[in-house]
Amino acid sequence: MNSDVSLDLEKWRKLPADKQILNIASELSRAKKWLAENNEALVRSSLERAFDLVDASAETARADGRYYLLRELLRLREFLGEFYSGSDLGVENFIPAIKNLLDLNIQTHELHLEL
Repeated sequence: MNSDVSLDLEKWRKLPADKQILNIASELSRAKKWLAENNEALVRSSLERAFDLVDASAETARADGRYYLLRELLRLREFLGEFYSGSDLGVENFIPAIKNLLDLNIQTHELHLEL
């Protein structure tokens, strides 16, 4: 997607998977917040940033041979694509998507974050 904020792929690849997942979850939480406030421009901006982060994480997972993580990141990307392209998905759909993302890594799963 290439959002306005550039992503340093080398720095991103050095981040542990839990930090990558938390960054993606943070963008999805922002999108959920903006969606609840009916701010379409900011929803799209957050989703574009999430796309960039998911893509970078997927590439890292592929390069590291973590195919289970790659598969789940691509599923998340598909969900985001449906939402971004205008499917009528409500704010309630973001909570399971974020929970599923956090469950991909034991460290992020154990945080038990409130959504």
